[in-house]
Parts: sequence; structure tokens; C-alpha cells
Amino acid sequence: MQIPMNERWVDILLLLETEDDYITSKEISKRMGVTSRTVREDIKKLNEYLWETSLEILSKKGNGYKLVIRCKEEWEQFKKNLKQVGSVLDTNPVTPEDRQRYIVKRLLDSNDCIKLENLMEELYVSESTIKNDLKNVKSILQKYNIRVLKCNKGLFAEGHEINKRFCISDYLIYGNAIDENLIADYLSGMGKNFSNADFKKVKNIILLKLQ
Repeated sequence: MQIPMNERWVDILLLLETEDDYITSKEISKRMGVTSRTVREDIKKLNEYLWETSLEILSKKGNGYKLVIRCKEEWEQFKKNLKQVGSVLDTNPVTPEDRQRYIVKRLLDSNDCIKLENLMEELYVSESTIKNDLKNVKSILQKYNIRVLKCNKGLFAEGHEINKRFCISDYLIYGNAIDENLIADYLSGMGKNFSNADFKKVKNIILLKLQ
């Protein structure tokens, strides 16, 4: 079970797991340090990715939200992945490098435009600081053939999905340990048989291109 990585979604799921009853968006927002509106929007999007899984976030007017787990084994495996994501992502970025990693991840996670005001609120910095960080963010993403474009509401990342996944693996999580499952899926999709030597050669070429 996989969902796009988003540290707030990780926090929401792990928080809801600890609650036996419903919890309001206001209470969740207080614990997470974001607005109630952000919590509601996150849960709405999160549920869209969970509908094929054994998980569901129930909503009850006046009571809030509750996590339903229909398969304990699947949840335990999923939780391991969530904690791995949470351990990698800095939820309180302070240095410019931390902020830039945060912005890169936000852009790759989102299917919508991201407002500068939202980034300022999430990172507790000024507009000028965000704009300076974005200069480096654009350079980082260009290495993966991903562009940062403007829209009426803010910014978004444009690029092939495979480039975005490589960026997540290479830059945000594993350093140079490219997602080998992704390479295997790509090669198998070509309808040919590839040896281990071929696999390593492809992986090395990808790493070289990403440097």
C-alpha cells in the first residue's frame, strides 16, 4: 500500500491511530500547528488515495474524524513505511537546506498550485526568504528535468512522473540509492529479459545522469 509522501498526512494517520473516538479538525490542527482548513483539505485528499486500501478516515459532523483499520497486518506494514517517511522528512525545517528540501517535497507531492503564502505560513519565514529558497529549489529540480512554473494561484512542478519519483528517491530519501523496484518495473515493461548485469548497467547510467 503506497501513497504520495506528505509529512502532514503521515502525522494525521499516526495521530488518528492513537484516538479511539472521533477527533475534531480543530484539535488536530492544534497538535500539528496548522490551520483547521489545512487539516480538512489534507484529509479529503488523503482519503482519495486510501479508498483502495483497508484504511478509511470517517467524517462525522460535529464530532470530527476517526481512522478505521480493516486489516491490521496491512496497517502494520503501512505504518513502517509511514515512520520511514517521517524519520526522513524534517517537520520543522530551520536551515536554508532544510527549507529547500521541504519545498521540493511539497512541490513533488502536490497536484495543485502551491501559494507562496502557504509556504511562508508552513515554514514561518518571510516572502523574501521563500523567494531566495526557490532559486535553489529550481536549480535542484532542473537536475531531474523538472521545472517550477507559475500559475494564477502560485507555483507547481512540471515533469515526467518517473523523473519526480527519481528525485524523491535520489534527493529526498536514499541519496544515490535509486529505487530498484522502479527500474525493474521499467525494464519488465519493455517485454525483454534482462540479466543482473544489464540491470546494474541501467542503474549506473541513471545515477550518472542524475549527478
